[in-house]
Amino acid sequence: MNHIEQDFRAGFDSFQAMIERYRSLSDDEKAEYAARHDERVRAEYAELQRLRRVELARSLSHVAERFADRTFANYDPARGNESMTSALALAQLVADDYSTGAWFYGDEGLGKTHLVAAIAHEYIERGIPCPYVSAVRLHDEIKQSYNGDGDVRNGKRDILASLAAMDALIIDDIDKPVPSQHFTERMYRLVNDRYEAKLPIIVTSNYDPADIANAWEKAGGKRGRTTVDRLIEMCKKPGEPGRFVKLTGPSQRGLV
Repeated sequence: MNHIEQDFRAGFDSFQAMIERYRSLSDDEKAEYAARHDERVRAEYAELQRLRRVELARSLSHVAERFADRTFANYDPARGNESMTSALALAQLVADDYSTGAWFYGDEGLGKTHLVAAIAHEYIERGIPCPYVSAVRLHDEIKQSYNGDGDVRNGKRDILASLAAMDALIIDDIDKPVPSQHFTERMYRLVNDRYEAKLPIIVTSNYDPADIANAWEKAGGKRGRTTVDRLIEMCKKPGEPGRFVKLTGPSQRGLV
């Protein structure tokens, strides 16, 4: 802070004293003060806008309270578990670049949910809305919200349209719901809308993508497989390996 700013921030005995002090400045000093004042106002406005974006992103993302404290810093790969270390590295990559989705799959209790929650928090802090949805809950909401023709029931909201429009999207445990034709048809709509808009989806599952594609094809025919195939394609970026990681090993839940 220079002497001009110090003078005008120190306070005055009266408003008139402040005016007189300003009048005593040279033209160059006045210009310098005005420029610094404008810079400070722009910085304060930019910070206010950032905070508003963060709050909006948080309100739209609905990360469950249980996962409110899940961060990269407190994700602790089991000693010697290379798959968990690789998963952490992939999650951090995705957090830095949300142009492409990712798929975390494998054994229970190795922190897949922890990592995608951490990704969501990183996005939120940058003002990027990233709904975090459990596939089981999404399955239930789809049953309640859409009829057999895929039309929204009276009094229900078009949740798929809302999710399709968000900058990023996380679907946790995508293999947990028992697939049905109704579910796979609605999921095709969601995935295809985001696929066409080049918007990412981050997925977790216990089963690998190929197994899920087979199960969804049995339930929903070719469109069921197409849905998973597009999810897989959305996890690939030209010039880099696909963003898939398989976690293996004993569950870390409850270990002391």
